[in-house]
Amino acid sequence: RRNKLIASFVSLGAVALAIGAFWPQIRERLPAPLSALFAGASVDTTTVVVPPTPMDSTSRDSLLDPLAGAAPTLGTTDSGVAAAPATPPPEIANAADSSNAARFSIYVATANTRDAAMPEARIRALAAVAMSPIPEGNEPWFRVTVGAATTRAAAEQQLAQLRADKLVGSGSVVSVPFALRLEAGVAKGVVDARLAEYTRRGLMTYALQQADGSTTLYTGAFESPIQAAMLADSLRALGITPVLVYRTGRTF
Repeated sequence: RRNKLIASFVSLGAVALAIGAFWPQIRERLPAPLSALFAGASVDTTTVVVPPTPMDSTSRDSLLDPLAGAAPTLGTTDSGVAAAPATPPPEIANAADSSNAARFSIYVATANTRDAAMPEARIRALAAVAMSPIPEGNEPWFRVTVGAATTRAAAEQQLAQLRADKLVGSGSVVSVPFALRLEAGVAKGVVDARLAEYTRRGLMTYALQQADGSTTLYTGAFESPIQAAMLADSLRALGITPVLVYRTGRTF
């Protein structure tokens, strides 16, 4: 029995020596993820797009607000990665409007890069489109929402229509009552020109009509003030003073 045990150890030792001698050749034939793991290297990550899935109104997602074109990218560094908020979120400027906020939107998709999150032209043509950057752990994620309704029922009705028009596959209604206000009291006749100007500056913005007939311009749609901090920092970098508000008004 002792001789068999000794022979087993000798055999195992021989196998170990053989593996050690030929390890470089063996590793070259391993699948890439295993080879990178044994080499101590990290496996490259790829763009991840999360299609719409049912979410409740307390979901933690949010997204980068509408950015477009070749202008500087809000909420991102030069490498295209969203920067972490450098300052606390601003105070809510209209806390008294919380009860009549246009808080309900339709969740379209989330991606871990701005380019991957950018919706197709038919979605961008809808009212109150927002792509808002928010931190998830140590990384930014970008979520697209559309619409702005004061009741869940109205948002559900819009979602049903978008599904019927085949603009979204599933989608869901989310509560995103906060936005960054860019301008208030804009006359209806100049709204398009003001939106075009923000587009030229690299911002995707949207307009909601107020009870007095004027229009307010917003960017982003967030579930909490802290989610708005990243985009607020980007606005400051462009020389724009962001005003965090409960978004109010209705779509055109």
